[in-house]
Amino acid sequence: MDIDAFRTAHPEFNAASTELVQDKLDAAERRLSATAWGTRFDDAHGLLTAHLLWSSPFGASMRLEGGEQEKSSRYMKLLNELRVEVIDRVMVI
Repeated sequence: MDIDAFRTAHPEFNAASTELVQDKLDAAERRLSATAWGTRFDDAHGLLTAHLLWSSPFGASMRLEGGEQEKSSRYMKLLNELRVEVIDRVMVI
């Protein structure tokens, strides 16, 4: 996923600098296996990038303040759901 595709899919991060978004895209790509994710790699790449941005100091304004703060983002929840669809179907015989 390139930066333009990411910004189209996740416009909530349009205020983030190009350098920051590219850094998180690169970090997310290093953490994912294109082979394991197959045709859903771009979906996983975008969701992990969004989670990394949400988790960064830049994303502080997107997180709830006070009370019981959510420890994970909705992006990570969606990534985990996608992981079940894609990766958990692999079986060893």
